[in-house]
Amino acid sequence: MEDVAQPRWVMEITDMLASKRLGISMVTALALGVGGIGAAHASAMTYSQLSIFGFQVFKSDGTTQWDVSDFDNLAVGNSGSTSASLNSIPGSDGDSISPTSGPVDPAQACQGADCGGIPQNTFEQQPSGQHFSRGDARLEGALITGLEGPSEVTADTVSEIQLSRSDGGTASANLGTNTEFRFMLNEENSGEALDFQFSAVKLMEAMLGEPEGSVFVDQTFRISIRDEDAGQTIFAFSPDGSGARGITGGQALTDECNLNDEFGRTNNPGTSDATCSGNFRAVTNELMSGTNYSLNISHNAFTSASVQVPEPGTLALFGLGLLGVGAAGLRRRRS
Repeated sequence: MEDVAQPRWVMEITDMLASKRLGISMVTALALGVGGIGAAHASAMTYSQLSIFGFQVFKSDGTTQWDVSDFDNLAVGNSGSTSASLNSIPGSDGDSISPTSGPVDPAQACQGADCGGIPQNTFEQQPSGQHFSRGDARLEGALITGLEGPSEVTADTVSEIQLSRSDGGTASANLGTNTEFRFMLNEENSGEALDFQFSAVKLMEAMLGEPEGSVFVDQTFRISIRDEDAGQTIFAFSPDGSGARGITGGQALTDECNLNDEFGRTNNPGTSDATCSGNFRAVTNELMSGTNYSLNISHNAFTSASVQVPEPGTLALFGLGLLGVGAAGLRRRRS
């Protein structure tokens, strides 16, 4: 390869470095100047994604799925919501689906210049270096037979923020059946239990690339049953990978992963992450006919991020000032 002649100013600086005549202020200035010219990069990023699949509810034998004919009274209410905001954009974006017996697919909530390149129901993490805040969710299928759609539930939530300049924002995605999912067992099924079986995958990441800022990720998944006649919760299962610690009013037979997690970073550049996948099974105690129960399944993802990014112009001016200080000192030493 042919040698290329270096500019005279580069040769002079190299000579001064070799002879130790270049002060620390000038070295710092040069570093700032080079850094200020660099390409834009991701300054903060959060990602929280939770997928539930193969979710079904069986009777005490663990193999017979519950059917609508097993209840004297049954009202199903699936609901969902999404939201997203950026401090640099007035207002917020979001959507919500009122309780329905069918699938739930709220519109993706997104704010930022790069939203246009992210289609609805895209739950994968997006390439870095963009600027947006988004939340998305989708629920398909049914827990029991005899309802609309496949007799198993698939549910996805994602919350993601990427900041490439000074800004802040939040994003969330929520799915679940609320207290309108009410049921009463018929006499034939009195004393039966509800056996919840499903699989899950979680992906979480919080990255801070600047010394000033904060990033936070959170996700929750919880199943609970309330005795409406007695006014008390009789069953609750929050998978945490431990089994016994995450359940009351029943048994956790399989609990392979923590689906209730949160973490973040504040003024501490670096990356924190958590991933896991596994199978889950939890069985209630006996439920009696003639009692009004309500089932709640909450499935949520939330993230927030804020960052202060030094402007390239500010770094360049600061660097020029340091160069001036260094040059003045160098002239004094020469005289």
